[in-house]
Amino acid sequence: MASANGVSATVALQQELGGHLQSGNYAQALKALDRLILEVGSATPQLLCNRAFCYEKLQLKRKALKVCPAERCCFTTNMHANP
Repeated sequence: MASANGVSATVALQQELGGHLQSGNYAQALKALDRLILEVGSATPQLLCNRAFCYEKLQLKRKALKVCPAERCCFTTNMHANP
């Protein structure tokens, strides 16, 4: 699906996500991730890892661990070891 300026919706959402992550706006990044997952049609391991990262930054460790188990995401491996 392409937008008016020729950039695909997926690329635009990825850029939006990157901006939110860079600025530390993790709540907005989670919203962008939700839209990106809908656009892509599934939650890829990278998207799940990004979601876990946002939850951890928002001090929602349980949600982070639930979203991205250790065997699928290197980011949460240390959290599983030190609950």
